[in-house]
Amino acid sequence: MTVTLNSPAAVADSISETMEKIADLVFSDSVADDDAICITDKGRLCLHVMRSLSLTLTEAEEIVSELADYGIETADAFDDAYYGKFDGYHAEREFAEEYYLSMGVIDTDNPLFGYIDWQDVWSAELRYDYSFVGDIYVFKTSG
Repeated sequence: MTVTLNSPAAVADSISETMEKIADLVFSDSVADDDAICITDKGRLCLHVMRSLSLTLTEAEEIVSELADYGIETADAFDDAYYGKFDGYHAEREFAEEYYLSMGVIDTDNPLFGYIDWQDVWSAELRYDYSFVGDIYVFKTSG
């Protein structure tokens, strides 16, 4: 089969489509892990990161490289550690606020809620257990 591509966008679309097909094969329930041994654990994690975070291959490789520094080297470890995406100017404080609200520690009806410095909460409490990877993705990085 010959495909003629006329633009860089078409090439990118073709590569993206091919990667999706590979990802579908790797993550298909019908394919046993033993049947896909040609794909390394790092490759599987990279494909999983691409699919989970909607990233390009290059972006996923950078994230996987950073995750290795925290001992996150499998798709299961990724799924267990991933908390969310925070890409605003005040990402650390936004994460801290969302984290404590989701835990039910405090709610917005509490009269003290408006006085909490969420950046201080991040700095004093959460930065020891969570890390920003790729500057916007939050992962639990301690036991």
